[in-house]
Amino acid sequence: MKRIAVFAGSNPGNHPEYTEKAVQLGKQIADSGYALVYGGSCMGLMGAVADAALEQGER
Repeated sequence: MKRIAVFAGSNPGNHPEYTEKAVQLGKQIADSGYALVYGGSCMGLMGAVADAALEQGER
């Protein structure tokens, strides 16, 4: 299997670095050839991971 499940908050949190790390995670998942399976929301940290993976070319 080439899928990674991520569940994160639908709020970005109180520290901008949380969102930065979420974006890095999404990009790394896509760059590594994995598909992202996520739940929770399309907003906040979860949305940041999902959007970054999609922008990076996750299929």
